[in-house]
Amino acid sequence: MKQKLSIMKQYLQLLAKADYEALMELFSAEAVVYSPVYGEKLASDFYRELFEDTTASILRFQEGFVNEASNSSSLYFTYTWKMANGETYTFDCVDIFQFDESQKITSLRIIYDSAGAKEALSK
Repeated sequence: MKQKLSIMKQYLQLLAKADYEALMELFSAEAVVYSPVYGEKLASDFYRELFEDTTASILRFQEGFVNEASNSSSLYFTYTWKMANGETYTFDCVDIFQFDESQKITSLRIIYDSAGAKEALSK
C-alpha cells in the first residue's frame, strides 16, 4: 500500500518539475493516459505534448486512495496549470492509476472539469 502511495506522490513531484525521463520510468512502455483535454494517448506522447503546452505546474497533494485488491489507486490533488500561451487554470483533479505486478503504471485516467482548461488552452 505504501509503495503505491509513494509512487503517486513521486508522480506529482516529477510532473511539477516536468522531468519527462524520470516520469517515464514510473510507466510501463505501453502505458496509456486518458485525458479530458488530450484524449487517449500513449503516456510517452501525452507527457511530451503536455510539457510543450506548459510553462509551470503547481501541484498540491490532497489525498491518496490505495486499493490493493484491484491494483487500482487514486490521487486527489489541486493543479495550477501555467500554460505556454500565458493562461493559468487551477482545478481539482483525480487521477486513477492502474499498476502492473512490478508496480509500473499501465494506465492513468485523469478526471476533472475540463471546460475551463480547453478554453484557456485555445487562447
